[in-house]
Amino acid sequence: MSIISDKNEPKIKFRFWITKKGWGLPFDVMWWSLCSMQFINIRFLCFLLRIEYDKRNRKI
Repeated sequence: MSIISDKNEPKIKFRFWITKKGWGLPFDVMWWSLCSMQFINIRFLCFLLRIEYDKRNRKI
């Protein structure tokens, strides 16, 4: 798990890395809201995480 050095598309690579572990958009959104210091409503992030969690539990 090396630090991403490509400045052109870190978002895609980070989302791909997270998705390989079974997570998708919620972590991508959280990562970019934290990195850009635009703290989106934490309830909204928890809402996204809960949706992703429910989807995984229903599929598997």
